[in-house]
Amino acid sequence: MIACAEFDKSVGKNLVGGDQDGVIAEMTFPVSEITSYEHGDALKFSSTALHLGEMDEFHSDIVLWFPNFSSLGEVLELDSTRLKLFSSGYLDAESIEDETPWEAELLRFDENFDPIYNDFVSAQDYQMTPIDTIFLDAEDSALDTFDIKEYTMELDTLTLDTLLLYLRPLDDEAGFIKRFVPWSSVADPLYLPQIRASGDFVVDGDTLRDTTLVVNPVYTTFYTDDSGVPDDAERIITSQSYLRDVVVKGDFTRIDPASMSLNRVDLVITVDSDWNRNLGDPTAYTWYDVLADWDLDPDTLEVGSPSELAYFIPDSTMALRINVTPLARQWVALPETNFGLAFKPIIAGNSIARRAFYSNDPNVDSTLRPYFHVIYTEFTQP
Repeated sequence: MIACAEFDKSVGKNLVGGDQDGVIAEMTFPVSEITSYEHGDALKFSSTALHLGEMDEFHSDIVLWFPNFSSLGEVLELDSTRLKLFSSGYLDAESIEDETPWEAELLRFDENFDPIYNDFVSAQDYQMTPIDTIFLDAEDSALDTFDIKEYTMELDTLTLDTLLLYLRPLDDEAGFIKRFVPWSSVADPLYLPQIRASGDFVVDGDTLRDTTLVVNPVYTTFYTDDSGVPDDAERIITSQSYLRDVVVKGDFTRIDPASMSLNRVDLVITVDSDWNRNLGDPTAYTWYDVLADWDLDPDTLEVGSPSELAYFIPDSTMALRINVTPLARQWVALPETNFGLAFKPIIAGNSIARRAFYSNDPNVDSTLRPYFHVIYTEFTQP
C-alpha cells in the first residue's frame, strides 16, 4: 500500500511526492451494516445512589447485602428489626410523567444467594420470604428521611454470617425511579442505610441484653437489562449500565490500495435527541476493532485494544464524526480482516445513560443515515 499522504492539503489540490503525482479527493459511502447488541452482567454496584422503581422501560431493584457480621456475636435473639433508608430525590425528575404513588415490597432471601456471581434474572428463582411493604410517592424534596416500617423477623434466632434483603416494586406498578443514599465512605453517616436490631447478643459466651445496634450495610444494586426497550428499525440504541453496544461495518473494497492512499476516514452517525427514552447524561465512547466474524451473539464477539480517542455523545441532534482511519487502512490493505468495529462506552460504570442514533433503514431520511467519509490521495500511475 502506498505511504500515507499529507493531511494538510485540501481536497482537489495536487500533491507531488517523490516521483509520483497525486490528487487529494473525497468520497462517501453508506454503512453496510449497523446493529446493537446487549451484553454484560445485570448486577451493578453503585457509589452514587441506590435506584428503585421503573420509568421509561427501565426497571431497577435493590439488594441490600450484610456480610460477615460475626463480630456482632455468635447468635442474635431478635425482638425487632428496623431497616432505614434515606431518599435523595429521583432519577431524571423532570421526565417523570406518571406520579401515581406505588408500593415496594421487602423480602429476605431464604437461600444462599451470592449477589456478585448471580445476576438479576437468577435472583428471581431464589426462595424469598416477604417481610413488609413500603409506600412511595413522587413528591420531590431535599434529603428526606424514609423509614421502612418496623417489622419483626419471623426467625427468633438468626446467625449473622450473611443477610440479604431484596427491595422491589410491588407488582411492577412503579412509574418513576427513586434514589436512596448508598453506603459510602464519603456519605453523611446519619443518612447511610442501616439496620437497627433490638435483642440479646451473645458474644464469647456473654449475653448483651436489650441491645440496639446500628449496622451500616455493604450493598449492591440490581439493574435489569434493556430488553424492555422496544425494537425500532429506524434507530440504533446504545446504553450504559447494562451494556448495549453498537457494531458497524462498511465495504472498503472500492478503495484500490495500488493507487489510492487514505488520508482520513470518519464514521459519521447522527444522534437523535428527540428520542424519548434517554436517561442520564451523555456518555464517553470509543471504538474497538472487531477481530473475527460473529453472529449477533455478544459472547462470540472478539475485539482488540480500544482506540485512544474519546467521543462524547451530545444532547442535541447532530452528526458525530468518529475517526476510524487506522482501522480503515487495515481493511483496505487486508480486506479479510474487515469484521467491522464496535462502538462502546469507555467505562461501563453504573450510571444510567441511553442514546439513540439513526440507522441505515430505508425509511430514515438519507441525510441522517450513517456513512463513511473518506479523504484520500489518488496517485497517477507511472
